[in-house]
Amino acid sequence: MPMLSPKEAFQQAQQVYEEGRYRSALKMTETLYRQMPHHPPVVVLHVSVLLRLQRAEPAAAIAQRAIRTITNNWHRTLMLTNLAEALNQLKDFDGAVGVLSDELAKRPDDAYLISALAQILVIQNKHGEALTLTGDAIARGITHLGVVTGFGRAAVRTDRRDEAIALIEAALAAPDVEQVAPSTRSSAYTVLGHLYDKSKDYARAFAAYENRNNLHPKTYDDQQVIDRIASLESVWTPEAFVGVQRPTPSGPRPVFIIGMPRSGTTLTEQILDMHPRAFGAGELEGIAELARQAVAHPNHVFSTGPEGYDLDTLQRLGDEYRAELMRLAGGREYALITDKAPTNYWHMGLIALALPDAKFVHCMRDPRDTCLSCLFQPLDPSHAFSFDMDSCGRYYRHYHAYVQHMTGVMRDPRVGIDVLEMRYEDTVSDQEAQTRRLLDFVGLEFHEDCLNFHRSERVAMTLSNDQVRSPIYQSSTRRYERYAAHIGPLIEALGDLVPADERVGDIH
Repeated sequence: MPMLSPKEAFQQAQQVYEEGRYRSALKMTETLYRQMPHHPPVVVLHVSVLLRLQRAEPAAAIAQRAIRTITNNWHRTLMLTNLAEALNQLKDFDGAVGVLSDELAKRPDDAYLISALAQILVIQNKHGEALTLTGDAIARGITHLGVVTGFGRAAVRTDRRDEAIALIEAALAAPDVEQVAPSTRSSAYTVLGHLYDKSKDYARAFAAYENRNNLHPKTYDDQQVIDRIASLESVWTPEAFVGVQRPTPSGPRPVFIIGMPRSGTTLTEQILDMHPRAFGAGELEGIAELARQAVAHPNHVFSTGPEGYDLDTLQRLGDEYRAELMRLAGGREYALITDKAPTNYWHMGLIALALPDAKFVHCMRDPRDTCLSCLFQPLDPSHAFSFDMDSCGRYYRHYHAYVQHMTGVMRDPRVGIDVLEMRYEDTVSDQEAQTRRLLDFVGLEFHEDCLNFHRSERVAMTLSNDQVRSPIYQSSTRRYERYAAHIGPLIEALGDLVPADERVGDIH
């Protein structure tokens, strides 16, 4: 294989990063960083990878060193934004705000800095400060789409929604809007949808979300998902586990919180994380990456069953994964550590082999609400199903049938892995009863703090950040009813997962 040029190596690392393969990307960026430690794009990418792997300490150290010598304003903004995110992960919330505020004092009219600082403030639940920051900038004539989107993001739960809507609509109608990065336009449409939704103008909200989704290429391959599931179900059977040696468990129990995106995984993790004997590690991609490394070729990940892994390989996988959990937990002792990467369900079989003390909590929510939330939020591009209703409904059906199958496999005595189904609607209806049920399942005694998940000082670095800062309300269920006039293709794609008596009127 010919040696790649530095430019080609950088492009390859960037592609792997964008595919969400962060551990593989890290190996590439470490090499690039050693070769070009002062090249801003390389440093920015390397720090970005570290942040996705929740390695905030080295990310912050590298960013702090780099920023001393970077003079290009755009590169400084990118690096400072990464530094702020690293400090946020390290719970140095004042520091995160400070690094951007200090730079903004030197460049008070930099729209990208204003946008970045506003986003950090919103993540920290400082909506008022974000409103003041962006509002003052707008008053000075800075109406860049990113700035007005930041204003809108902060205004969603205030009485300034109409003002925010007008600003974003005007910015999106500007003659040169096509020159704005698609990601910025996508964010603007998402926030516009949220603003209209909170204003109960559901037709305009739906139109905004549709405009956002239309910016994304439609790459979902339904047959590929069908083939993957067929392959997995053929090799991961209870019979295949018989006689296979599994490693001896050690350290805290791993609890995998699985389910569709937007199904309540963040809520479930936050409830457990509030318990003094549990730690929420967030969304990790370690299992998926280890699965790729354990087979001869990445294409074999979903066709390799128990017979394809020897004890040494399983021991190594388990040890590497547990070491990462302990690192994220700061070396402190916990009874259990959670991993809430929702799509770990693709690797339930391998998890049962390498981590035989694992438990699964399968988060479920009304499929209509789940799919709408996927369609209304800026999910990672790897969730290719999330950009149109038909794809989303089809994918949900496949996922649901597959996880039901694997739940049966896990519960078989020959496999011996526990799976708990947590229904979002049940938690909303009786939070304490479901919290007690969850704690009992994972082997923890009841703790009052688990009922007050929204009071956590922990910043949830996911799309559910805003939701887990608020108590549970009944209004968070049956949201699909507000959009009944618009979701015919989704209802049709979901098929018999929607009760027959509730389908009438939704399709037409």
